[in-house]
Amino acid sequence: MFGIGETELVLILLFAFMIFGPDKLPGMGKTLGRALRQFRNAQEGFTQVVQTEIVDPATEAMSDNPKKPNRKRVEFDEDADIEGGQEGAAAKRTETFAERKKRLEAERKAREAAEKAQVDGAEAEREDRTLELKNVSSGDLDLASEEEKKAADEAAKANEGLFGAMKETLGDAVAKVTVSAHLTSADDAPSSVSAEGPVSLEMEQVLAAGPDAAQAPKATRVLEVNAAHPVFAKLQAAQEAGDTDKLALYTSLLYDQALLTEGLPVADPVAFAQNVCKLM
Repeated sequence: MFGIGETELVLILLFAFMIFGPDKLPGMGKTLGRALRQFRNAQEGFTQVVQTEIVDPATEAMSDNPKKPNRKRVEFDEDADIEGGQEGAAAKRTETFAERKKRLEAERKAREAAEKAQVDGAEAEREDRTLELKNVSSGDLDLASEEEKKAADEAAKANEGLFGAMKETLGDAVAKVTVSAHLTSADDAPSSVSAEGPVSLEMEQVLAAGPDAAQAPKATRVLEVNAAHPVFAKLQAAQEAGDTDKLALYTSLLYDQALLTEGLPVADPVAFAQNVCKLM
């Protein structure tokens, strides 16, 4: 062992006996034997790891008939099943060469198909998630009943001339003037302002408070008149009498009143105060 003969070993033991004495030799022998056993166990473990992790996979890769898995490895997995349950065993399971080869082949085919589709200009199929957005403050949410909408349409057609004159008074402030389908009682407000299109009145206020207020989009406003309110009869009377000044006064007051009801500022507070004074 280590190239040492019997004569050399006797001399080493003799010198050890002379240096350390007879009392320490048994303990030193035990320590030396324990170190040799630990070294031999470590050497065997290293050899086994190299065999199972490097030599065996390389041999399986070059062979058409892969070798059976190491028995010690299988026993280790069985112990894991007993101690940690099925999940622990699945986590410790090592992917075999055949499984890895199959997975890589599937990934390669999928990658080639994607590259071919990109070259051909085709796009992968996508789920249609297009949603139709509605402005909750607009007048086309179908919240009114069929009878209320029918009555509003009939009143709007019967008073087209009146609403045209009111629209002319307001100019570009509103897109149109019409009969409200949700203000149907004399106890309701005489008028209201709604918005058509994607920008609501609330969104207009938010955008107006931003840094790009000058370029912010505006809401398309609609003046809705309550046909059941006594004020509507006053509008009809002024239209029939041909009193354009009174009709313009009533129209401006109704519009500014509707803006204040919605929490919006009036365009010209001084003109609003003067119109109130004229009415008084």
